Amino acid sequence: MLVTDDPDDHQTFTEAIGRVSEESVVMIIVESLQAAALMSSGTHVPDYLIIDLSMNGLDINSFLDLLRADVHLRRIPILAYGEPSEYAGIEDRRSLTFFAKEYEYTELQSILRQFIYDRM
Repeated sequence: MLVTDDPDDHQTFTEAIGRVSEESVVMIIVESLQAAALMSSGTHVPDYLIIDLSMNGLDINSFLDLLRADVHLRRIPILAYGEPSEYAGIEDRRSLTFFAKEYEYTELQSILRQFIYDRM
């Protein structure tokens, strides 16, 4: 699941994930409240969660608190990206992998490959 409202990120991440893991399906959610509702309902529990730290809706700390309060959702590995100052504002960084939003496409592929395959 990719949570971001940036259409460029939708395309870039979908293409990069497809190159890294052909069997992956990317669900794009543009707002964190919708993502939290879908996951909490149990109908859409992703294997991995990729979140833009400047996502619409809940702030990142509230979003992470919701996930960690649910026994089924707290196990989901999270890859977060954004500005380093946004990352510094995260109160609890457990099970969170971060990379800066300024990246090259090949670097993104490498980050995604490592993130996905290190957890298999």
